[in-house]
Amino acid sequence: MDAFPKVVGLIQAKDDWPLLAFSVSHALLNHVDEVLLLNHGGNDAMSGGLAKLAGLWPGRLAVLDLDDPAFFQEAASSVLLEACQSSSPDWIYAFDADEFLLTRDRRPLKAVLRAVDPAHSAIRYQVQNWVSFQDFDDAAPEAYARLRFRSEPNLLCNAPPKALIAEIRSGARNYYDVPFGSKVILRNRKDVWLSAGAHDLKSVEQLSVLETDCNDVRAAHFPLLSRDRLRLRAQQGERLAKDGFGISHGWQSHLIYDLWKEGELDGFWRRHALSINAADLGDGAQPKVVEDEAFVRSIEPTLSLVKNEFGAAMIRDGQISSPPVARRDSRIELRTAIRSVRRIQSVAEEKIASHERMSKQLAKARNRPISVFWNLIYFRLLVFATRLRFLLSDRVRMRIAQSAQKRDPNRSLAATNSPPG
Repeated sequence: MDAFPKVVGLIQAKDDWPLLAFSVSHALLNHVDEVLLLNHGGNDAMSGGLAKLAGLWPGRLAVLDLDDPAFFQEAASSVLLEACQSSSPDWIYAFDADEFLLTRDRRPLKAVLRAVDPAHSAIRYQVQNWVSFQDFDDAAPEAYARLRFRSEPNLLCNAPPKALIAEIRSGARNYYDVPFGSKVILRNRKDVWLSAGAHDLKSVEQLSVLETDCNDVRAAHFPLLSRDRLRLRAQQGERLAKDGFGISHGWQSHLIYDLWKEGELDGFWRRHALSINAADLGDGAQPKVVEDEAFVRSIEPTLSLVKNEFGAAMIRDGQISSPPVARRDSRIELRTAIRSVRRIQSVAEEKIASHERMSKQLAKARNRPISVFWNLIYFRLLVFATRLRFLLSDRVRMRIAQSAQKRDPNRSLAATNSPPG
């Protein structure tokens, strides 16, 4: 049996403490060898919490600090992809602070990936939304043990973002009616990068992606975990708006930002969180939920670990009551950033060159249609001649085949689909 592949997790976070203590520890306990975390200008609680978390996972958690108000998620993902190459990963799993990977019988992700055929460059898995409680405290480990209600989205809900926002705000539709997009886990290779949110691969080549069974691999996603995290989501929407991103990019954050500006966030929270003592929802439109014990069973070891290793103040505020744990500070070198940008640039250049080759071919066909027609006839005659095994020697047929290859009208198209060097 082959050895387990090496898996590195990538995560970008901003002011996500204490949730990070649970999601990062869950990934390291169950699924990945290392985690590379980009701390996007977090607050004091985030800084103190990450120092303790890095001490809990020595040599397995590296933190990169980025002090930049702009949020370009896809570009940052490309830098992380380049930065993690020093760990020589076989697979790369990008996740968010509010996501927890679940597998059948709590099987390690590495065991799942070991069975994937080498022909596949990635696997695709479903992301399912879980519904939280109105009184949820994200600093209390016991609170996570209550999260057993998964939403059932309307799979026919495919309206554009602007329409979705209007329907949710009017109460005609619930946030949880909208299915969350699936994501990919990437086999490490230099000519591919991840789209924002790791929902797709980006490459010049057409890559094979294995669709996994939802019962084998899925993610529990908590987009509306607590009232406090709604405020953070509103701040993210504000950053997206300031950076010039329209509602098609992170429409959920745009929605919550608009609700916050107009003082409607409390009403939105009551309509999308379970009541304190029951599975009944508050006022307004109600999402459909089903009871699902998978997250509660999977998170139990993580809850025990965090509860034993972190004091109450540490979990809540990132305060370190004991002497500070030495933190492994890692800086994004200019060389790393340049290499990452160059990888994207080379792909873009190849696309431009491919477009130019195709444009020239089409222009030639339009300006000289008769010549193109006769060249096609000549090419087909040469191909036919290569099949005259009883009339021509192998040497002659080989030379004819080489001549036909040079005159193949699809030759430039084949070059278009070749990967950059």
